[in-house]
Amino acid sequence: WFTGVLTATSSDFAKLSGFVIPVFFAHLCFANLITSLCGFKQRYSYFFAIMVLGYLISVLLHNLGFGTVAMALPALVACALPAITASLSSFTLHRKQMTLSVKGLSVAVLLFAFYNIGYVSSFIYPDSAVAGYTLALIFVFVLSTLAPAAVIETITKERTAAEAEVKYKNSLIHSAKMTALGEIAAGVAHEINNPLAILMARNEQLKYYLNGDLK
Repeated sequence: WFTGVLTATSSDFAKLSGFVIPVFFAHLCFANLITSLCGFKQRYSYFFAIMVLGYLISVLLHNLGFGTVAMALPALVACALPAITASLSSFTLHRKQMTLSVKGLSVAVLLFAFYNIGYVSSFIYPDSAVAGYTLALIFVFVLSTLAPAAVIETITKERTAAEAEVKYKNSLIHSAKMTALGEIAAGVAHEINNPLAILMARNEQLKYYLNGDLK
């Protein structure tokens, strides 16, 4: 927003340069946040290469005298690509493990990325700049609300899962101890029964002999 204000009186190419460079790093931050919350990674070196390539294409088109829209689109698309890729990947590959706030954050980041591509409209319709800056402030508010909420919800979910896993392991250990105790008790009972059985048999023999002698 501040970049747009500072470059309002500059040429279209200067506006584009002042816009895409800081916004590209903002998209990288949002993409990294989404991928971290969803548990996957992206090769950010590719996005840096694509950003440089897109910017160079825009420079070339500007020098060749192409129109503002054709000049701006390569750099704008390259600028928004990290956020678009992260948001779409999270929904297509990791949707089941996403919390509600992470889904909301992914949608907001995706819309923000397409909004930034639509920045080209400010070159065609200069009067729409005020509405565009206002919409940007709304995006900033929404993202600044959803981002911490997504982090807190994900941490809570992971902590709950960890506590449940600890309880499950403790129950397994307790079951193993009780099983071992039962086996020990059965072994002791077996060792006691063997001599008792022998004693009882000898006792019966003695009774038999004694009864025979008495007769």
